[in-house]
Amino acid sequence: MEQMRKLRISLLPEKTGPLQTESYTSARKAEFLLNNAVDAKDYAQAVKEVRKLGLSERNIKHLRPA
Repeated sequence: MEQMRKLRISLLPEKTGPLQTESYTSARKAEFLLNNAVDAKDYAQAVKEVRKLGLSERNIKHLRPA
């Protein structure tokens, strides 16, 4: 039992400060949406979402799904 307690304690992360969050620009969000599209239908939906962000898919560097 003592060995298990020591093992459990050693597996827990050290106490750290508050978690850091990352903020994404609208352009970065658009890039995620476009790059994560898996087919033509999904891509069309991503383009709509990008346009809702006030951006054009033509100005966002991304790869279209095959």
